[in-house]
Amino acid sequence: MIDQLLRNRVSSYHGRYYQLRDAAMVPAPIQQPRPPITIAAMSSSMLKIAARHADTWNSVEASPDATPEVVVEKTRMRAALLDRYCAEIGRDPKTIRRSLLVFWPEAETVFESEENFREVVKRYVGIGITELIFYYPSFRSHQMPTFERIAKQVIPEMRATRVHC
Repeated sequence: MIDQLLRNRVSSYHGRYYQLRDAAMVPAPIQQPRPPITIAAMSSSMLKIAARHADTWNSVEASPDATPEVVVEKTRMRAALLDRYCAEIGRDPKTIRRSLLVFWPEAETVFESEENFREVVKRYVGIGITELIFYYPSFRSHQMPTFERIAKQVIPEMRATRVHC
């Protein structure tokens, strides 16, 4: 329904739970055919929805006790499920960008040093994550100089060498 609304000036939709009759989308989105749709999905049922509708799949492991190894393994398993669900509906899984919200405890230390940042990025890029989301370190003011250096120097350098972040 959202996809239809964003692509058309006027839409009608008759689904199981929602119905629209001549709903107008005014003003129309600037991005055409529509802005990308990101679907956060960790469960099997949501990954099926992401396979069908997402331009970007987002994952997170919200357990404060999750080690980086656990996050990598769970993310890898979710990505494999997403790939399988894409294959089942005839969609190329490469058409879905993959993002990860870097959560606790890594979120607390990612901007402690350039080395920490590079290690975290390489870990997830290595399993196919194409976009990473980090918390702004405002409540850890001692990390701000490193954060600024990473934003101004490290990220452009990593992008230039095809390590996307």
